[in-house]
Amino acid sequence: AVSFLAIDGPHQALKNNGLIELKMSDVSDWNLRPDATITLNTGSPHFIKWCTQVNNQAVIEIGKSIRYSSEFEKEGINVNLVEIIEENKLAIRTYERGVEDETLSCGTGVTAAAIASAIQSNKIGQSIVSLVTQGGDLTVNFNRVSENKIEDIWLIGPAKHVFTGVVTL
Repeated sequence: AVSFLAIDGPHQALKNNGLIELKMSDVSDWNLRPDATITLNTGSPHFIKWCTQVNNQAVIEIGKSIRYSSEFEKEGINVNLVEIIEENKLAIRTYERGVEDETLSCGTGVTAAAIASAIQSNKIGQSIVSLVTQGGDLTVNFNRVSENKIEDIWLIGPAKHVFTGVVTL
């Protein structure tokens, strides 16, 4: 196990059967909005919008319109379009603030989508959610221990070395 400190606090990472398991921060604050969209913070702020045929959605245009709306313009928000494929299986595409474009995959985004699915269905207890992203398949395990508390959140997926560099300070 490896421990490290990120902008949202301490994390733990494990390597298990060729996959990386990353412990995410507990979540206890979200907003289930009247239009069924959900906002929550899983290390970064996320907006979850449910849709059908996620691969046919105009992710960049929809993402920009929400991210730059008067409600979110100042701080920014990541926008996730999420399709429910079946129970505990979601497809997701993400427009990321800062990048200001669609990314192939977003760890805090898939975590937010998985948690949002439990909030939306009012599910309490342990969940294992599979997520299909443009960059590959991921899994999020978590426990909704009460109406307002989600903990023991693990993001699980493959990792591969894609770059080596040197930084001189």
